[in-house]
Amino acid sequence: MRAFPAIGLAVLEEKEVLTKEEVDSFEENGSHFYAHTPRIVEKGLEFAGGSLSLGLSFSVGVALACKKKKIDNQIFVIVGDGELNEGLSWESIMSIANYGLNNVTIIVDANKYQLDGSTQEVMNMFELKDKFSAFEYGLYYINLEEEKDRKSK
Repeated sequence: MRAFPAIGLAVLEEKEVLTKEEVDSFEENGSHFYAHTPRIVEKGLEFAGGSLSLGLSFSVGVALACKKKKIDNQIFVIVGDGELNEGLSWESIMSIANYGLNNVTIIVDANKYQLDGSTQEVMNMFELKDKFSAFEYGLYYINLEEEKDRKSK
């Protein structure tokens, strides 16, 4: 399962960067929005790397360049928990920690599914919170199901 279509398109619609019609066109013939979303800078999609953790590694390079040029910004990367099976993900996270890149925010859609099935069946990631904590990466954990229940009360 791709994290960006599930989260990114909804966020861009909420922020009125994309229209409801554009988001509703996801996976339709002729749409710009499909599983591997293309680069559409004017819509805020500066880079889309698919499920091989290319977006995460790209963000490390951009963050390092911004730090070097003293550009004060924040880079947001959306990844799926299945994508975190890729070794490049952990090399990127290790680099973020090593270089003190506090200008990178990683959003993990931990839905426990990936293209070939559940993450537990394909490659059990065990506890992602522990892995991120091991790199001393600042971690904010939000369970959206609990949030939804809390807000409905």
